[in-house]
Parts: sequence; C-alpha cells; structure tokens
Amino acid sequence: SHVGVKIDNVLQTEKITIPVLPPGAMHPLAFQTLFTISGASDTIEVIADANTEVAEGDENNNSLINTWVSQPPTTGGKPDLVVRGKWETPNPPNGYIVNAVVQNIGAAPVTVPFNVSVTIDGGTPIILPVPLPMPLLPGGFILVVTPPIILTAPTDTIVVVADSGNTVDEMDETNNTRTNVHPLVVPL
Repeated sequence: SHVGVKIDNVLQTEKITIPVLPPGAMHPLAFQTLFTISGASDTIEVIADANTEVAEGDENNNSLINTWVSQPPTTGGKPDLVVRGKWETPNPPNGYIVNAVVQNIGAAPVTVPFNVSVTIDGGTPIILPVPLPMPLLPGGFILVVTPPIILTAPTDTIVVVADSGNTVDEMDETNNTRTNVHPLVVPL
C-alpha cells in the first residue's frame, strides 16, 4: 500500500510504498520532499493506505492530523535548525518509533546535508542522515523517523538533536535539542 501526505487537504505528489506487513508490525519511513509552510498555519495529514488497497477491519484509523503553526523566521542571515515537534508511535509488543520534525527558523536556507541524532537513556545515538535534494528554505521543515526502539521499563529519556554533527553554520547553535520522557504503555 502507499502512505500519502495532505497539506491543507491537498494531496502532495510524493507517496511512499510500504511492503506487506504482518499483524502488529510497523514500517519506519521518511518523506524526501521538503514541505514549506504556506501561511500562518497548515493542517498536515499523514495517511496510511492512502489508496485504500488493503481491506481492513477499521478504515477510519489510517490517518494522523496535526496543525502546524509557523514561527516567523528570525533575522541574522543564517539558517537556524530546531526540533519543532516530536512524538512516539507505538511498535507492539514493547517498542516505539520516534518521529521528529526539524524546522529551519533562520533567515537563510540550509544547503548542506546534516544529521539528526536520537539518544535513548544516554546510550549510543541513532544517527539519521538528512540528505537535502533541495535547500531547506526558511520556514521549511522535514520529518525524520527512527527504526523501531525497544522500551526499557518503566520510561525512556529521549533526546533529539538537529544538526548533531554541527555541519550547518547556524544563527543559534544552542537551540537544536528537544528532550522528553516516554512512559511505558502496557497493552490491555
């Protein structure tokens, strides 16, 4: 099946093909398209099985909708990467996937590839390369997704760092990190 993205109810051109999944399995993915905020806010919908190719018991739970509110770019003539949003997606039976949105809030485009790191409980970072098929313009953002992670009970401290290798010359190098504690969720 395919995964699609709608921005303000307009289906974007890139779709990602997902292989056949066994029950309870997940498939990490990342869109290579760079989306740009079109105004003060956008409604973003990610749709699993966008072409309704898979017969499912519940066809009404295939999307996640989020409203993205734009922050005006700051001045200074340089890009500035921040982790704008981050959430965990369950990966049964005892894991999850970290999803993070990195935004350029600076006044100039990001023109070089960079890495995003995800560290769980101070362990070895998971490095997620961000190849830029085109510049990441001011206000633009990209979604990064980790491979599945096993939860270490009862919680995990998750640290996401944009431009973890410091390859982008940014206006502010101190605002690249976002941290939270992910709780253990016991299935019923």
